[in-house]
Amino acid sequence: MSQLIRVDQTDQLPAGARKLYTVENRQIAIFNLSGTLYAVDNHCTHRDGPVGAGELNDVVITCPWHGWRFNVTSGHCLEDGPDLRCYPVHVEGNDVLIDVATTVGSNSDDGIYCYLVRYGALGHVGRVGSINRVPCRRGDRVVVNTDRGVELAELLEAPKDGAGRSSQERPTAELLRVATDEDRQQEVDLGDLHEEVLKASEELISQRGLSITAVDAEQLFDGQTIIVYYLGESTEKLGPVAVELSKTLENRRVQFQPIENIDSTEP
Repeated sequence: MSQLIRVDQTDQLPAGARKLYTVENRQIAIFNLSGTLYAVDNHCTHRDGPVGAGELNDVVITCPWHGWRFNVTSGHCLEDGPDLRCYPVHVEGNDVLIDVATTVGSNSDDGIYCYLVRYGALGHVGRVGSINRVPCRRGDRVVVNTDRGVELAELLEAPKDGAGRSSQERPTAELLRVATDEDRQQEVDLGDLHEEVLKASEELISQRGLSITAVDAEQLFDGQTIIVYYLGESTEKLGPVAVELSKTLENRRVQFQPIENIDSTEP
């Protein structure tokens, strides 16, 4: 029996577009390829990576975490691994609907251990996963790979006995390891570059007369990504500001993130 759920309007998914949706506690990526809509599970069957955010080449998408490739029209895995789950897409008038009852392919949760962590300057709380049972306890510093990059986090909860978990507990990032002495030293070595970026952002925003306020900045553990948090309406005019900042920072990646759009999951 079909279970159709409306997720969007057709004009929000033009040819060449891709969007991520949360449907019944699952993240699903929809692609418009030459006018045809395809929906696949956003959780890579390798280590639960955010496959929908990967590089798309024709119909093949590459998971950004470990490089597994999938055909988004069929979910087929090109790495001799489990296929991605596919969801039939229906268009009724201007409505785009996904059938979450009838699925093709598999994306088993077996063997994925789930951990609750807090990370980032604004205290994001979310679940991270690993195919290994990492020995750690509440309060430990751990290294995680999120959609923002590699960063340090604080462990809030280790997995219970057994690897099983419900769809509501699907991780959105990967737990790499418990932080080592070298990791902590690397964090110290990053210095206060984020403070310089915040000051430079404030100056550029003022020069351009933008009606936003930069309130904080953080440099991720990878040393290549800096996020500037701001209050105000999102605007495309921040793009050139980010490019200018990047050029002065040896081409590090600069992202502007509006605070009101940041989501966190409560433990």
